[in-house]
Amino acid sequence: MSTLSLKQDIQAVYNLADRGMPLGELVDSICGVLSRHETALKGITYSYRLHAGDTGYTKAFALVDGRFAELGYGDVADVTVSGKEEDLRRVFRREMSPMSALLRGKIKVVGSKAGLMRLGEFL
Repeated sequence: MSTLSLKQDIQAVYNLADRGMPLGELVDSICGVLSRHETALKGITYSYRLHAGDTGYTKAFALVDGRFAELGYGDVADVTVSGKEEDLRRVFRREMSPMSALLRGKIKVVGSKAGLMRLGEFL
């Protein structure tokens, strides 16, 4: 599948998010899209963790040359994005830009900025 197809699928998830999809469902949907687009993601090999400190929600996954894989709770991630669940949801819903969220201290990124930017090209 093409990069365009991946971006269209991600946009469809964001459209659902705009209707109030909870963070966990939103992230699961995004992971589902990523798992179907190995070809478009080829060349990306990083692991990611999203953590909502106020609710304890955590989701971790890896892309290995574009192939999606779930990670366990204790697995190390190259990139960790954390914040309050509502702030993370607002970023995913595009109500707040990721840069604004970072600058205002609403989210925190630990680890590989290059890894985050590689995935961010598609999100």
